[in-house]
Amino acid sequence: MPTDRPLTFEIPVSDFDLALLPPAARTIGSQAFEEAVLAFFIQQYADKEISAGVALSENVIRVTLFPDHPRSLLDHACALMREGKLAEGTEILAWLRETAAPDADVLYNLGIAHSERGRFQEAIEALSACTDIDAGYVNAWTGLGVAYQRLHQSTQAEQALRRSIELDPGDGYAHRNLGGVLLATGRPADAVEHFREAVHQLPNDPGVMYGLTQALQGTGDATHQKECGDLLRMIIERFPGHSVAEMARADQTRLAHDVLRSRTNGLRMDVVTYIVDALRRFAAMSKQDVGQMTLEIATLGQTGLEINNPRRTYRIKSAPDEEFTGLQLLSMMHAGVRQFQKDAETGADFDAEYAMALSMTDDRMQGAT
Repeated sequence: MPTDRPLTFEIPVSDFDLALLPPAARTIGSQAFEEAVLAFFIQQYADKEISAGVALSENVIRVTLFPDHPRSLLDHACALMREGKLAEGTEILAWLRETAAPDADVLYNLGIAHSERGRFQEAIEALSACTDIDAGYVNAWTGLGVAYQRLHQSTQAEQALRRSIELDPGDGYAHRNLGGVLLATGRPADAVEHFREAVHQLPNDPGVMYGLTQALQGTGDATHQKECGDLLRMIIERFPGHSVAEMARADQTRLAHDVLRSRTNGLRMDVVTYIVDALRRFAAMSKQDVGQMTLEIATLGQTGLEINNPRRTYRIKSAPDEEFTGLQLLSMMHAGVRQFQKDAETGADFDAEYAMALSMTDDRMQGAT
């Protein structure tokens, strides 16, 4: 629908990508720069049958658009958002909302733009207007649930996400976020169901897999330990460089500790033995060598030590003629760290075992206490 109201938005000159201009026109403030910027925007919008006017001040590029068909700007706004230009995309979408007939697609994308910019109340208003126009707009219900979730309004978030799943049971994003709401509100058993479906629908999302491990652990059901362990190992192996893999490694170690504790009624005498052996080894080494060995084990541990598998062994450069199980190395690392710092986090809950090991050794072997 034609409109007499133009769309004007501003871009800081410092935010403009100079690589979009010819090399000879990249000096800000030069006549060549001004001419190239003007030509860039005119051409960019001419492809969309939109007339554009450009005015430059010292710090700002002011763009005015005169679209004959406002709807043609929707795709452009969405493209800007995909490129990370959320402010520009939001301005165009807000203008479309004000100047064109009510449109569910415009409202949905405007709501998502607000949500991505952390404006959750504005996102809720736009997405609610979208569902008022089209009650079957699945993605809008999911986006609405996410916005409520980010505002910690759990009841409203759950209602919106359940509506999305009712409309599309295969919406993996809705299942993922509903699982997160249920987990946050103390219902891990209910969350498991939705995280399982999310993993099925989004098999390449490590965050979804990790969410399932959190729900499984939250139930306190020991029968879930193997599944949880398998998922953590899968995350580490498939997504080694992802930030979630770091959390998975920490959880893998913690889960293994829980298994060990359950088998030994709390105190692990095998760990005590390993720590005693480590203290005796350290007594014959310099502090520098102890630190080097400890660091080597810690570095190896970042890839994940199988501490519940006695058949899996490892070698380290600090003791090249020996083989160690994962539990031996973790015990040795804990003892090594305690030689220098008594309160440092080691990733191993072995302080009770370390205390017993100290009581079984003489003062020369005790290090930092």
